[in-house]
Parts: sequence; structure tokens; C-alpha cells
Amino acid sequence: MSKKLFTYIVLLLVMSLQNLKGQTVVDFFDDSVVHDIRLTLKAEDWETLKEDYLDNTYYKADMQWRGIKVPNIGIRSRGGGTRNGTKPGLKLDMNEFDSKQEFLGLTAVVLDNAWQDPSYMREKVALKFYAQMGIPTPREAFARLFINGVYSGLYIMVEEIDKKFLTRAFGEDQGYLYEYDWLSIYKFEYLGANTALYSPAPFKPQTNEKTPDLAPLEAFIRTINQSNSDSDWQVQAGKYTDLRQLMRYAATENFTADPDGLLGYAGVNNFYMYRAKDSTLFKFIPWDKDVSFSSADNPYALPIDGYRSSIYRNVNQVIMVRRAMNIPELKQVFDTASNDLAAFSLTFLEREINRNEALIRMAALEDPFRQFADFQRSVAYLREFAQSRSLLVVAEVRGAPIPPLVGLRPQVESTGIINAASGKTQLSPGAIGTIFGERLAKATVTATTTTIPTTLGGVSLTVRGVAAPLYYVSANQINFQVPWNIPAGPAAVQVTVDGVRSNSVAASFLATAPGVFAITHTSGTRVSVDNPARPNEVLVGYATGFGAVRPTVATGVSTPVSPLVRTNLSPILTIDGLSAEVLYSGLTPGLVGVNQVNFRIPANAKIGNAQVLLVTIGGQSSQNVTLAIR
Repeated sequence: MSKKLFTYIVLLLVMSLQNLKGQTVVDFFDDSVVHDIRLTLKAEDWETLKEDYLDNTYYKADMQWRGIKVPNIGIRSRGGGTRNGTKPGLKLDMNEFDSKQEFLGLTAVVLDNAWQDPSYMREKVALKFYAQMGIPTPREAFARLFINGVYSGLYIMVEEIDKKFLTRAFGEDQGYLYEYDWLSIYKFEYLGANTALYSPAPFKPQTNEKTPDLAPLEAFIRTINQSNSDSDWQVQAGKYTDLRQLMRYAATENFTADPDGLLGYAGVNNFYMYRAKDSTLFKFIPWDKDVSFSSADNPYALPIDGYRSSIYRNVNQVIMVRRAMNIPELKQVFDTASNDLAAFSLTFLEREINRNEALIRMAALEDPFRQFADFQRSVAYLREFAQSRSLLVVAEVRGAPIPPLVGLRPQVESTGIINAASGKTQLSPGAIGTIFGERLAKATVTATTTTIPTTLGGVSLTVRGVAAPLYYVSANQINFQVPWNIPAGPAAVQVTVDGVRSNSVAASFLATAPGVFAITHTSGTRVSVDNPARPNEVLVGYATGFGAVRPTVATGVSTPVSPLVRTNLSPILTIDGLSAEVLYSGLTPGLVGVNQVNFRIPANAKIGNAQVLLVTIGGQSSQNVTLAIR
């Protein structure tokens, strides 16, 4: 080996080590990206774990995240009602087989299978409402899980509630942590002086297990059940929990329409409590919020009326909340928190839903254990929740009549017509667009034929009076193809639902308006940090908006396999400013409105996890697309 080559390899190794060293737990829970978690274990162990999913048996596995490998961790099935052998929820214990092993300072991570949440995002979004109220919450991020190299579904990585969490949330970890373990209906009733009636079940110690000091727990429950005056009760109960924070916690749970929490339909559930070592004050920590934002027709028959659910639902069910609500000062805290949450939701919730949907759409589509149509329906309902909940809550808190939510006409947002890939407001003939609005459909329907229909679920859409094919319709979103014969310039877009027309909104149409959906290897797997591209490799980009093609294809009709349909103009691809060789640019055979561009990465491309790829055609550029190259 030459001296120069040896030096080069050493430099690469040093750079690699520095990159890995720079990763932190903050990067791990970065919720602006979809992470890849790779687990390698014996095939027979994985099959046994799924077969015996009700057991808590640990199996040895190696974990990899962003090039960091953690050997010999323990994995086991986890969850309550979400346990199953098809897509098991998992707990990853870094130190199960090596007591000193940690990963980025973590000893454990939960992989939530989102089994009860087709949108994947309910818990993750709900916890941000609790955080807005100053309530400590676990960190979460999306992750694609690979088992022995096979994509096994979209999961949510959840920070374990343990000593590491306590230190981050409370600045110390020497106190007493309890996980509430639901066994039967319980509402914080006083069961007697024997502490064994409360722990280890249902209040399961998670710290100081051998010396749990249960007397303050018994005293807490005894005190909140005393039948003294309201003023005396407030003083005495306030010694054991922050009653103002309790009111904010209860308001958050009810604002997010969670039927299975502290004010749950089957008694209290899904929370932790923590008491610092030299304190009698118990603090509540939310957990397992995956049925938040529940709908009236949820598939689990939970008794809640979705966004119409009362903000005061079940407040009389749990003794400490009922007593607190009888005290005007504390009721005002609840009402103020409800109004604050409504204001926060107006500026946050729908935007966060849209951000998460864009982030996980492809991973959800590829999840082998979830129907994509269920994901789309669930996200559409969340948007409906976002658009209605604040109005209803504010009216109820004020004691005003419930305002009407449904008008006669569908409503298209004035800026709600965008390129489905780039998110920009420019579209082009043949491209795939997205419309956002209200009452855009009476049901969620996805086209199932190879020729995309112009009427779907009673919905039709016109661009400059020309019928547009519809891929998908829901109450708040429509995906459509721009007719090929639409000329450049502004054009009116209008939706009709069962004969009722929406407002007409002008959209901008250009000859080309490129947007990129995804970049894959020629094998079909997506390019990612854990599956990077390499210099000189040929990749495939899936996009839309490349403009006119030859030979022409009829609007709404799938692209033929032969002859290949090529774009009239050739795109220019750059990766961090370096030109990439374009090998093919046209329509993707078998699909409608999807462009395909095959290109070669420059041999001298920069190495990194976020190289910027840009597609330009006809003078118009796509959004920036990040590309991992190593």
C-alpha cells in the first residue's frame, strides 16, 4: 500500500470517528427526520419473540443507528393492549447483558409500534401540548425498523421514563418513581392504611425498588379522599401534589380528547408519578398517549366524541380532580389552561400534522403491516380535529352556544394548492398537485384503478374548466393530476362535492415545476443515512412537474412500458453544485404523473449525510433534497 493511500485511509477513519463522536442523544431524538434503526439477531429468536409476544423474555441483538453499532443489547416484546405478534412493540435494553453498556447516555429505548394509531403521530403530537403546559414529557421521534435487513415497519422511538429521564426533567434521580400498571378500574380511592394495597400494584416502583418508602403514597391517597372543607382540602392535598399543575394536566388530557388517561373511561391509566427523595410532592408524567385526538368512530370502541368531546369530560370521576374543580381558584386554572391550549392549537396543531405527514408519508406507505388508506383517513381526521377543536373548547369554557361547524359549500384554502412533491405553489401540466381546504369530500376515498378517475367519492375538480383526475379525496385534502392541456399562466381551480361547488381559487401554472418525491438505489431501496449512495453510483429519482413529454400520454392514463415516454426538456441535476450525469428523464412506466430521472453521482462528489441535490428543468428548480453520500 502506498504511503499516500495509507494516509488517505487514516484520514477517512479519523473523520468517521469524529462524525460518530459528534452524535448525541439530542440527535437521536431529532424529530425533524425519520431515523433508521437496524437490529440484527438470530432469525429463530425473532420468530420466537413474535410467537410468544405476551412474554417479557429478552433476546440478544446488535443495534445500529447512523453508523453507531451497539452489540449485545436485550430486546423484548412490550405494550399493553398493543402487544401483538405481527408488528411487536419493543423495548431495547442496552445493559441487559452488559451492565455497564449505554448508548448516547441511554440505558433503554422504547420502540412503539403505533398499533392503535394509523396516523403514527397522535402520541408524539399530544405530548407537545403537555410540554406547552410545562409538564415534563418523554422525547419521541419516528424511525423505520429493520430486522436482519428487512424493513419491518414505521415505529416511534420513545425515551424511557427512568433515571436518565428524571435527571433531565427534574435535575435529580434519587427519588421514587412509580409506573401506574392498570389491573382493574381504579380512581384514586382510599383502600386502607396497608401500603401493600397500592404498591407494587397498581403503583409499580421503578426506582428504589428494594426500599420504596410507600408511606407518602398512602398518605397522598388518604389525604385527597378526606371529606374536609374545600379550603382545608386545598391546603392538605397541596402538600402531596401541585394542584395547579394537576389542573393543567387534566385540561391537556381533555383538550387532546384522550379517553384512556388520568380521566380515563376505565379508571385512571397511562401515567407515571415521581416524588423527589426529600419531598412529599408527587408529580405526574404522561405516558402512552397514542389514542389522543380520538374520533367518535375510533376502531377500539373508546367512548369519546372526538373533537366534540366536552373539555370537562370525566372531571368528576377522579376524587382529586373533582375536589379541585369545586374550588373557584383551581377551576380558573383549568379554564385558563383550556383557553391557552386552544390558542396554541390554532397556530400549531394543523401545521404539525402536515409536517409529520410529509415526513413519514413514504415510510407509512411502505409499512408492510398498515394499510396506507388507513393512514390517510387518520391524518384527514386529525386535520378536522385541528380545525374544529379550539372553537368548540373556547365556546364551552365561556358557556356560549356551540357554534356551527359545517357550512354548505366546500372551501379551498386561498394558498392551499401546491405541488405534491415540492410543496411549492407552482404546478405544471401533467404534474401531481395537492389541495387543502374544508368539506372537500364526505368520505375518504383512494383511486384503485390504473386509469385515474375524474370523479371519486362524489367529488370532482376542474382546472380552467377541465376535469382533473383524482388520486385521493378526503374532507381536508385532495390529490389530483393537472390536465396535460392546461397552458401556462394563472388558472381557476374549483372543487364540486355532490353537486355543491366550492369557492374558486387561482393557482399558478408554469411549463415546468419540478418537485422530487424520493431518491432510490437501482434496487428500489431508498437512499438514507444508513443506506447511503456512493460516488459514481447510478440512482433513480421519482418526481413530478417535468413538463411536456414525447410521445404524449392522455391525462389520467398510466404511462406505457413501451415505448419509453421521455421529457421534451432534459433536467439539470446538481449535488452540492457539482453536475450529475442524466441517463434518462421521462415518465415512470405504470404510474400516472410521476417523472423518473436516472442519474450518476459525480465521481468527485462530496462525502456527507446531507448533500444537497437540486433538479432544474426549463429554468425552474425543485425543492432542496438531502442526499447521504459515503
